[in-house]
Amino acid sequence: MSSSESKSDGILDASLAVFCRYGFRKTSMRDIAEAAGISRAAVYLHFKNKEEVFRAGSIRAHGQVMHAVELELSRNLEVFERIEAALSTYFAGLLEEISGSPHGSELFDANVGLVGDVAREARQRLVQLIATALSEADHFGEIKLANIGASSEQLATLICTTIDGLKNAGAPALPVRSGLALQLQMMRASIGTTL
Repeated sequence: MSSSESKSDGILDASLAVFCRYGFRKTSMRDIAEAAGISRAAVYLHFKNKEEVFRAGSIRAHGQVMHAVELELSRNLEVFERIEAALSTYFAGLLEEISGSPHGSELFDANVGLVGDVAREARQRLVQLIATALSEADHFGEIKLANIGASSEQLATLICTTIDGLKNAGAPALPVRSGLALQLQMMRASIGTTL
């Protein structure tokens, strides 16, 4: 890794906490520079403005999380255990810190505006990876998709869409992780895992 890449990574590492502390609108390049321990001029050598910092940080975070998701799905576990771990990794890596910020909704709005394309691509990749895991489990007799007459793509889409609904509903009676576990438990029962 070059010194320039290392410095950029340091800026991006520091920037998320700053955005979470002040919100997108109130965060300045000076705030980012102070958090990264460098001068404001040094930040401008790597990024034109805070929008570019935010976008680069989100692109980097999505890439790291998708790599971690792939690792979870490649583990030698029962398919629904792998899916639950992968989804927990996905949502924890991309949402937890922002959700915990008092400026979370503003940051999610900025994310849609500045990196909606990146988020959509990652989401499509997530559905594809889960569908592949389900399809392979069906092929090897671990599950039986024919039991419910659904394709692996349909189930993967349903899993992700349900989690989005739980996340957006913010229902205290059924938090996202509990809802995910319940949904996968029902799928496990209906598809008839052989393990």
